[in-house]
Amino acid sequence: MINSFGAIEEISGQTIKVRINDEVDLSKLRKFANGKQPVVRVELDDGRGASMEQIKKTHALANEFGEYTGYFKDAIEVMKCLYAVETGESPEFSFETVSMSAGARFIDWQINYMLDNEIPFKTKIWDEIKGDYRWQKMALKKRLCVICGAEHADVAHFVALGSGMNRVKVDPSKYMYMSLCRKHHGEQHNIGIVTFCQKYIIKPIKLEPDEIKEFRIQGRVSNES
Repeated sequence: MINSFGAIEEISGQTIKVRINDEVDLSKLRKFANGKQPVVRVELDDGRGASMEQIKKTHALANEFGEYTGYFKDAIEVMKCLYAVETGESPEFSFETVSMSAGARFIDWQINYMLDNEIPFKTKIWDEIKGDYRWQKMALKKRLCVICGAEHADVAHFVALGSGMNRVKVDPSKYMYMSLCRKHHGEQHNIGIVTFCQKYIIKPIKLEPDEIKEFRIQGRVSNES
């Protein structure tokens, strides 16, 4: 199965014109069609349960997993089975019926699994998930650049000026954080945090004290505002 997402541009009777987000891979389409007329299924996001954005992310991640492992045709089902083994959840769950929180847990697991097993992400996938709060925490924990996915990222930290706190040394729990590679950390310093966040549609996140300890953000840190 090939999963693509897009926006409806026009409806006329039984004809629907859809502009999908990805270019159509004709070779893959021919392979799965197996000489028959290709059939598509149209689903509209009604805002209940798992969101269409979640479904889009989970299939994009599964496609990356499939490309790397060779399980492309059944990638989502293979990932569901792996998820069930690790978590005890039923492998039969469907994004058509699960809650938004259950969908988020599965996406979190997908990202963690791929990072732990060093399965590469394409740039487009980073663009899909980089603004996700849970993903940003994972990137901080694993020291991956939240913008491009590069390893050995710096922990960039920010605090609002005029907060009344000492700008040289301050409680780490008062900061906002994001993980950035040297290239993007340098760019952030050059153009400023506000412009940087607007450019990449992202913002630093706040961590709880236990997360600061877990992510090895220890002691006191100097301000980068």
